Amino acid sequence: MSSPNLGSGPITLADLPNELVFIILEELDLEETISVACLCRRLNYVALSYYIHRAMEPNRTATTSLWCSLSHTHGELSTLLFGALDAGYRLSFSLLKAIRLWLVMSPPIKDVTCMFSNDFAQEAEQVTRYFGTCPELDVLTLTFFSIHLGYSVEETEKQRNRATLEKLLRSLGRVVAGPLSRSLTLMGDLVIEEGGSAFDGPPLKNFETVHLSDSNFLFCPSFSDWTITSLNACCITSLRLNEVDIGPSLHQIQMDSLERLMILSCPRLLHSDLIPFLSRHAYITQLEAFLLGPAGNTAFTSGSLPNLTRVVGPMDFLLVGLALPSVMASVADVAVSDSSISPSIDDTQRLLSFVADRPSITSLSIPLDQLNSTRDWLDYIGTRYEPQVAHLTRLRVNALGFHFDEETTRRMVDAVSLFPQVDEFSMWAIMMGTEWEEEFLAKARETCHGLKAVGFSPTTKILLR
Repeated sequence: MSSPNLGSGPITLADLPNELVFIILEELDLEETISVACLCRRLNYVALSYYIHRAMEPNRTATTSLWCSLSHTHGELSTLLFGALDAGYRLSFSLLKAIRLWLVMSPPIKDVTCMFSNDFAQEAEQVTRYFGTCPELDVLTLTFFSIHLGYSVEETEKQRNRATLEKLLRSLGRVVAGPLSRSLTLMGDLVIEEGGSAFDGPPLKNFETVHLSDSNFLFCPSFSDWTITSLNACCITSLRLNEVDIGPSLHQIQMDSLERLMILSCPRLLHSDLIPFLSRHAYITQLEAFLLGPAGNTAFTSGSLPNLTRVVGPMDFLLVGLALPSVMASVADVAVSDSSISPSIDDTQRLLSFVADRPSITSLSIPLDQLNSTRDWLDYIGTRYEPQVAHLTRLRVNALGFHFDEETTRRMVDAVSLFPQVDEFSMWAIMMGTEWEEEFLAKARETCHGLKAVGFSPTTKILLR
């Protein structure tokens, strides 16, 4: 069914004028009316799944019976993908009007992703009206349009963006968090008018998992108070940060339910801002900080992070965190984050000395690939701590850019053999190749006598002797 007045999107009975619906009903008795109503409910159910369900995408040519089966089986996993997505299935924002009309007769929608373009004002208006229906969502992702180099934004557009953003954030508070993940992701740095009064919208309270990426407008003077209040009001268990200038605001943020913190890349996040924040959050069990700002002289408070079991971070951050035995006292898995700059041999041995004093640590990831690019690591004449980490059973290396030849393979095997108690060694090495896997296994079999298994992600091979 289509109509030039209704657009090119999917059409439901809810789009028909009342006069036509009355004519249909007049021709039916009560039993037939109920049957048609049930039939239309099912047709709407299948149609909505056809247009929005991600499981449908590989099955464009599926039969009607298969569509019905899939929509009935996977209805609760349905997702809406709106906007200028680079890949995958996407819908026009104008279809949100039809989605609002479908709500009474539709399978549940649990995942909504909106990628806004430079036509932010009109697109966000449709989203704001959809949020006005108080949808219950498990996952919500909003990606804002970021300007490219050389692209200028006029003041009138900045003003319009800010007014639109304020309406959108006010309506965001009407989204009902679903019973599962309750996840909110905000990505992209929207260009808005600076200055003016602070945004006074109601703070968010319903989300447990929050991901902020490149969304620095949230921490500008006009919106920072609202953002901080929202982060404090939500019972956040998982926080993920990437390229956001959150450091100056951390002293005002307290998340008593926080269990997992991931920092992908925040080069302006100073240790002096992050470490006091971490010291106040005792329930964190996983901390992954891949790229931080330069280290300072800030130390952890004694007894900090008592429940932490896994930590990933730059070498300078780990040296601060593991210096006091009372800090991160329960940590079992330690990993040096990947970096284009190889840590010094002295710092790596110092890290191993801290690991040697912590029997709880059984798994370690250090950049043995970078350290063994020359023989300096193996020829180091200072105190070596590999033999003292007797409790370490698993060693990992992310050798993404490492060039394997006979000499470097031998150096890597010799470096692993210095850890006598390690029984499993795993490596992620896209440059390795099958022939060097066999070479590595052969050398490890004859040199690393305690080693039982070698993992080349995603497979693990047992060393048979």
